Amino acid sequence: MVSSREIGITRLLDAAQSVMISGVFWFWYLLLFWVRQEPYPMGQTYAKYFIVVILAMIFEVLTRRQNLQFRFEQVRQISVSQSFRQTLWIVVAIFVLQVFSQDYRLSRVFLAGFIMISWTSFFVFNHNSGTIFNWVFY
Repeated sequence: MVSSREIGITRLLDAAQSVMISGVFWFWYLLLFWVRQEPYPMGQTYAKYFIVVILAMIFEVLTRRQNLQFRFEQVRQISVSQSFRQTLWIVVAIFVLQVFSQDYRLSRVFLAGFIMISWTSFFVFNHNSGTIFNWVFY
């Protein structure tokens, strides 16, 4: 039986993941173009894709099956599949936006790097979050 406290902690975890992926998105944006010593491309284009990334995170949480919900006892066992699912939602959302808006101004280097960094970030976060949340809340 899932307690309301565990549901609340799960929602807090989901919010923390959204903040984390927001930081990853903008950090990668700034780092990539700073290293390449190129002028920063259109901010509104990347802002549009950032909003889609956040919406993909929200839809991933809303469509998550009950057996895929976060369980502190199983966090290390499902961290790979959960990270893959979260990254897949983001990738699909970005490509759907690109296809329907026919906006191809998003850098392929940015996109490939962001996908790899986001999966890695999700994995590290999912893998270690059970330990951190158990230590803080229990």
